[in-house]
Amino acid sequence: MARQKKIDLSVSIDSLSKETKQKLARFASATKQRESEAYRVYFKDGSHTEIPESRATITEYFAAREDLSTCPEPGIQKLVHLIQIERLDDAVDEASAGHIQNVYHLADNELVALGFKFQTAVKAKNKKPTRRRSVRRRAR
Repeated sequence: MARQKKIDLSVSIDSLSKETKQKLARFASATKQRESEAYRVYFKDGSHTEIPESRATITEYFAAREDLSTCPEPGIQKLVHLIQIERLDDAVDEASAGHIQNVYHLADNELVALGFKFQTAVKAKNKKPTRRRSVRRRAR
């Protein structure tokens, strides 16, 4: 069996434009919403049923993913290309299909992580400074 070549998925958030960072944040939020809405209900007999996410969540997720495909940065374009599920159909045998699916999940996780990094940076930047009041005790 041939060894799979290692793919570099790292992208520096500092080198991205503001628009791309906002698109990444939107994608990260949509992914989090999608993952939190969908769940499985397991029964005592071992069977289960899946409860899918809402139509609005699915629409937002795919719109955010489509919006990412228009980013000018080559690193983001490479990651977006890797998360296109249609690429699984191109896999000829099961071994390469498993590898492509692993790369898909890694690329998806990288895009979500970049989005959350940007959201965290924005929250830290916009955080209002809190001042502690100097409290004096009065002598009674």
